[in-house]
Amino acid sequence: MESLKNRLVLLIFILIMVTVCDAAHSAEAPVNSSNRKSPVLTVANMCEGVEDFKPTFPTIVFSADKEFVYCYSKFDPVFENTFIFHNWYKEEKLISSFKLILQVPSWGTFSRIRIRESDMGPWQVEITDPNGKVFKILSFSITE
Repeated sequence: MESLKNRLVLLIFILIMVTVCDAAHSAEAPVNSSNRKSPVLTVANMCEGVEDFKPTFPTIVFSADKEFVYCYSKFDPVFENTFIFHNWYKEEKLISSFKLILQVPSWGTFSRIRIRESDMGPWQVEITDPNGKVFKILSFSITE
């Protein structure tokens, strides 16, 4: 009986030590966005289309008679599942913002807008992380 009691006390002691050590470790290195590794942007293109998750016909000048303009981005590596934004601006005014998922270990994604005749002029797409860190700004124009 004494042996069982000693084992139980030892087990409780070990559990307490593990809990205290884990709490101390958590206090030393809190998990927040500043401790996380940011995904690495490897490709960013404005293009006329996306096929098999690859950009087709990359360009910076789009004809107003095209149906869509695409922004394609690829991240490699992606360290944890997260998301990014494609923020579309016309003449410095935010027109659309797309929240896009990134998954481990690498991920390509895209957003698009439909071209209207009133969309002619200069544009930019800002690719950002959830905290607003800008990975890249892509400029393009829609012309006649």
